[in-house]
Amino acid sequence: MVDSGNIKKSCKYGSDCYRKNPVHFEEFSHPSKRPSDQSCDIDPAGKRSKIDLESVRFPFYRLSYVYNLPDETGNQDAVKISSLLSSHEALQESAQFNYMIDVRWLHSQYPESCRSKPLLIVHGLTGSDRSSLHEECSSFRNISLSQASLPMPFGTHHTKMMLLRFRDGLVVVVHTANLVPNDWHQKTQGVWASPLLPVKGSQEGNQRESICASSSTFQSDLIEYLTAYRLNSLNPWIETVKRHDFSDVRARLVASVPGRHVGDSMHKWGHLKLRQLIGQHAYRTNLPSSVVAQFSSIGSLGPSADKWLTAEFMASLSKGNEKNASLSLVFPSVDDVRCSLEGYMGGGCLPYSSSVAQKQPWLNSFLHRWKSESKARTRACPHIKTYAALSKDSANQTRGLDWFLLTSSNLSKAAWGGFEKKESQLMIRSYELGVLFLSEDFPDLTEEVLPYDYPLQKYCPSDKPWVVDCNYEELADSHGNVWCPR
Repeated sequence: MVDSGNIKKSCKYGSDCYRKNPVHFEEFSHPSKRPSDQSCDIDPAGKRSKIDLESVRFPFYRLSYVYNLPDETGNQDAVKISSLLSSHEALQESAQFNYMIDVRWLHSQYPESCRSKPLLIVHGLTGSDRSSLHEECSSFRNISLSQASLPMPFGTHHTKMMLLRFRDGLVVVVHTANLVPNDWHQKTQGVWASPLLPVKGSQEGNQRESICASSSTFQSDLIEYLTAYRLNSLNPWIETVKRHDFSDVRARLVASVPGRHVGDSMHKWGHLKLRQLIGQHAYRTNLPSSVVAQFSSIGSLGPSADKWLTAEFMASLSKGNEKNASLSLVFPSVDDVRCSLEGYMGGGCLPYSSSVAQKQPWLNSFLHRWKSESKARTRACPHIKTYAALSKDSANQTRGLDWFLLTSSNLSKAAWGGFEKKESQLMIRSYELGVLFLSEDFPDLTEEVLPYDYPLQKYCPSDKPWVVDCNYEELADSHGNVWCPR
């Protein structure tokens, strides 16, 4: 039992706290700056761990490495950021697309021999945050910055992607982690990396093209997404993507771009792009599927479920069969966060606000706990976002997945888009990016791909969804701390 007289409140700034007053540190707890925060991808011998990204048990995606988990269970096939950056020989240049960036930490994750190679960072920061980022980059001559245009109020540049050009080809990485140390330390993240894509016309490229002509439109969709930024700094990268052979890529790209999209453009982005791809795909059975959405944040969805979630959005997730398909949502409860490896501090990556939660109490009836005993990840707070449709037979037994999506998109209209003007236009606020796996391209797509346990554990009456700006003082967390952001 924890002595409540010795419990410290958690400082809302955590390990990034700028306060110097010792009285503040006596009153509030701060997670220590672990040595692994700065060198988290270097083994005890001082050598970088190098992972063959193609030697996986299933060709879908990997979970991020979580510190303080046993390698043989929770970290089997897990990947570190430095492993991605050194996955092939001789990195020539790279581009990082993200929401939050710690430049010095990111720089330290590159192989030492590649730290002077050109690096483009695409971000959406404005005001003082933008100034701080520019100041941080001023001491790195190889780093250039490009700011994504955010024309819609409250929009963000939420995409998380890497373009890595190695000597022998290109690797595209789509993932869910910010480029800050805490996101790669004890959180559950998802990472998809393409095979090494050779240059068209090379001997290897010609061999691959003749063996496997992929039906995926990944390359053309990626070019269209990069073009939508309208940034001159991305023109060389667009040409680089065009020069490489994507015939080995079977995944599909699902992106969101801010704006009010009309006509044919409506179906290029957001949930309508997902609807289009799923609609072209044959399900395993003709029976309604069970859709599961798992995410790390929730936006304002309206006064009732049928205003967006179970109507417009569910139509895109269920192949237009929203009235018969079931929908389950996976989001951590207060206890899930309290008992996590990070304790209440882990809830900082789950920004569901009280002002939004109070307006949509109906949502709780859809919620299920974050449980991942099968992957030893129950205590690693999920920043990963996934959406899936499970195929059921006439006996309601699961027969694999019809599709699975790993994405940066949380459960919000800002990310996925919402209809306007009698469904004649789709309004999206943010940049997002995800990779879609269809069972017709991946016959072995099963529940093993899910980052959580299935069957799901529904919230009981005493369970409450984590709300980041609420006080939690009755029970201490796994570090003996309470949470008092107010």
